[in-house]
Amino acid sequence: MSVTPFQMSEHRKVAVAYLLPFVLLVTTGIAFYFLPLFLGQKNGYFAAFLFYWLFWCMAVPVMLTGKRSIIELFRFSKPLLGEHKFLNLLFLLLPLVLVYSYEFPKVIKHSNDAVILSSVILSVVNATAEEILWRGTFLKILGRNSGSYILFSSFGFAIWHFAPQLVFSNKEPGGAFSLVAIAFVLGLLYSYVAKDTRSILLTIAAHILFDFSGLGGRLYFS
Repeated sequence: MSVTPFQMSEHRKVAVAYLLPFVLLVTTGIAFYFLPLFLGQKNGYFAAFLFYWLFWCMAVPVMLTGKRSIIELFRFSKPLLGEHKFLNLLFLLLPLVLVYSYEFPKVIKHSNDAVILSSVILSVVNATAEEILWRGTFLKILGRNSGSYILFSSFGFAIWHFAPQLVFSNKEPGGAFSLVAIAFVLGLLYSYVAKDTRSILLTIAAHILFDFSGLGGRLYFS
């Protein structure tokens, strides 16, 4: 049995998990609001993401579940695609088909090597960190109840996307709310796959490809 830095009862961990998205949204919102004021827009934006990745997506999961539990999330499941392999494959591939048909052709035209390389790095870091928190940690804590896990982890993943938009808002139709809605749907799909496979390897891979489709490096090299 792994030992976590903070010993908590299972009931307390569940309570923390339900509270976490709201505290995360407030603290990251503060970071995204104030850090650009002191560091400049782009540097402050990146610094706020570092706070999100290092504290919320890395330190908090270890504190709640322990390193061993986090490592277990990176194991391949048997069977690889889970019990519902065709449904899982659909949930992983459908968002990618949509974004690479719509978003990627628009942004790749105006990109260079620096944008592509930085986008790869950002996608790997962000997707891995977010899957550890939203799919992995919530799976360890709420996974016994499939409905609660899928809905609430997706809700938390969705509302967190309000924070970065304090700096750079979504320019697509619907603005901030459309991006949050997309994140909620994506969270539902990924959480289902993670629950069925008991792993985040497949959702990390899909998440990396999804993030890369927007070429986030354009922000820093435009």
